[in-house]
Amino acid sequence: MAADFSLQILHASDFEAGLAAPDRAPQFAAIVDKLEDAAPNSITLSSGDNFIPSPFLNAEGDASLAEPLREAYAALLDVPVEQLSALTQDLGRVDMAVLSAIGVQASVFGNHEFDLGTTVLANAIDFAVGEDGTTALGPLFPYLSANLDFSGDAALSRIYTAELRDAASYAATAADIAAPEVAADAPRVAPWTTIEENGETIGVLGVTTQILASISSVGGVEVLDPNGDGALDNTDELAAILQPYVDQMTAQGIDKVVLLSHLQQYQFELDLATKLSDVDVIVAGGSHALFADDGTPLRSGDAPAEGYPVIQTGADGNPVAVVNTSSEYSYVGRLVVGFDESGVILPVETDTAESRPYATTDETVAELWGNEDPYAEGSRGAIVRGLTDAVEQVIDTKDGEVFGFTDVYLEGRRTAVRAQETNLGDLTGDANLAAAREVDPTTVISIKNGGGIRAEIGTYATGATPEPLPPQANPDAGKPEGGISQLDIENALRFNNGLSLVTVTAEGLKAVLESAVAGVAPGTTPGAFPQVSGIEFSFDPVLPAGERVQSLALVDEAGVPTEVLVRDGDIAVDPAREFRVVTLNFLAEGGDGYAFGEFAKDRVDLYQGDDNSFAAEGREQQALADFLAAEHGTPETAFDVAEVPAEQDERVQNLSVRDDTVLEGAAGGGGEAPVDWNALAAQALANFEATGFWYLDGVGLGAIDPSEPQDWNALAAQVTANYEATGFWYL
Repeated sequence: MAADFSLQILHASDFEAGLAAPDRAPQFAAIVDKLEDAAPNSITLSSGDNFIPSPFLNAEGDASLAEPLREAYAALLDVPVEQLSALTQDLGRVDMAVLSAIGVQASVFGNHEFDLGTTVLANAIDFAVGEDGTTALGPLFPYLSANLDFSGDAALSRIYTAELRDAASYAATAADIAAPEVAADAPRVAPWTTIEENGETIGVLGVTTQILASISSVGGVEVLDPNGDGALDNTDELAAILQPYVDQMTAQGIDKVVLLSHLQQYQFELDLATKLSDVDVIVAGGSHALFADDGTPLRSGDAPAEGYPVIQTGADGNPVAVVNTSSEYSYVGRLVVGFDESGVILPVETDTAESRPYATTDETVAELWGNEDPYAEGSRGAIVRGLTDAVEQVIDTKDGEVFGFTDVYLEGRRTAVRAQETNLGDLTGDANLAAAREVDPTTVISIKNGGGIRAEIGTYATGATPEPLPPQANPDAGKPEGGISQLDIENALRFNNGLSLVTVTAEGLKAVLESAVAGVAPGTTPGAFPQVSGIEFSFDPVLPAGERVQSLALVDEAGVPTEVLVRDGDIAVDPAREFRVVTLNFLAEGGDGYAFGEFAKDRVDLYQGDDNSFAAEGREQQALADFLAAEHGTPETAFDVAEVPAEQDERVQNLSVRDDTVLEGAAGGGGEAPVDWNALAAQALANFEATGFWYLDGVGLGAIDPSEPQDWNALAAQVTANYEATGFWYL
């Protein structure tokens, strides 16, 4: 059946501008510009996380950005630059200008828009006139979410409307610039909107992750919970919230509905699609997952999570197309949807070769534009490039400040740090532990979340066989190959979380780790996934959440177990035994579902106030910089531990892909046979005679001080008593 109406939807999610954005964003704009011209009916949408704390965002307050920002909005609004002589610069304004230049017509709220609080968010998206006469121009499109209640937040409630309005009515105009007091405090936020395209009305609705409050800073914004059960990512509940909006649109004759969804894991969007009626397309977001068919040209190192699109069956029996792209301007999603005369999508007219993601590369731009200039004056690409070039000049100055060196690629990509131990996770975990011990030498464990690592340090070589490489030289900034710069650190640890010391018992420690791996499941990337130092542990993701941690041991710097804490899923020491732990302030407060709030005590924050600049002491960025300078400060002492597959991970062992080796080499062996204490005593005596110190080679003995003589008979009696009481040989 031929389509009665064809609609091209250009889309992306998780723009999250960082170091790659200056190159990719202009390419993204140029691709949209050309694809938009190639289709008679085309709209452009975002599924959230349009900005994030990063070097890009931090640069937006620099005075040098004022002129490029004026020039961009002058071009977009078709007014003289002089008329915009007093534009307000707030964090996020450049991101909003870039997306407006690209042509985004509506976006859902992601979680990262809230990272710096609702005041910063409102300032980024508001159209307002300051007391000094400056004009604040926000995005030329509305922000949407149907499951967030903004009424309790002073910053956002004043720019919210529940009305169903055309998306174009949210954009500032030349008339607004001429009389800004008229447009001030106009709505910028709503549950829904419509887009007119050649006589057809497309309804657009937004939905945001239900775990928003636990992963960001929501201020007075509340996530709707009609059931009152606190269930997270409950798609039944979301469907109950969204369906009335859809029904109201269909009652008005709107038979083409797009849901912009930001649920963090695309599996939730696939599930939600089956529970809604009269929704035709879901543009997913938050997972960074790439949907693409086999044979689609992709960036080096990328692999699709699903085909493009995924066709689900809605609650009404009609097909629903679900799409997603990965992050940081890396792909332009292009979904060409064929509708029948009733507004139902035709899969055969939708799942075609035309529908696919386009990698934002020079090759793609050249393929689409041919001999034409994709960055000609006044084009989308030119406007965006003017903005990103200015940002790049600001952030490049930080690339010459080198703190350490690495001979290997440091893995910080979402699909890795949220699913397994990585070498960058180990490095920053070790750095946090070293920083904590400078303040409190009794600190023995570092625990952080993989979601706090936002990017890799290094690059992938292009070619038939992508190869991970250490950071490349930047001669313009004076950065040598392998150098780890301030810019690298700021980009990888964008949130610059504060470090907090807490005390937990053995029981509490196991509970914290259980909460950290509770969300692990095939294909998911939970932000809570742990990166650790000072311990090794294993978990079995097949077991129920709360019962997954099977082995846990304190380890020395060489990774040798010094004390067994959990064996076969059971605590192997006094459950009340206490340990000093360094973690992130976000996690200490229960962020990402961590159980510190329930089990931690004696909290001491190593950071001061809200200062999260790079030089701020007691925060992650400075901790890593100091550790690199001390341990890997020269090319000769460069970090050289290469990333390995999950099957070879040691600190965090996933038992669905490898055997458990956490307790190998621990005192007491495997708990199956008595320790030969006479042999150990002879070994310790030989070491003492040779070196003057009492110690054992490769065998940890927990609380034993290897620098002091030991009463081996007493130790043997103690471990025997422990064995008789518990069935395990330990001290």
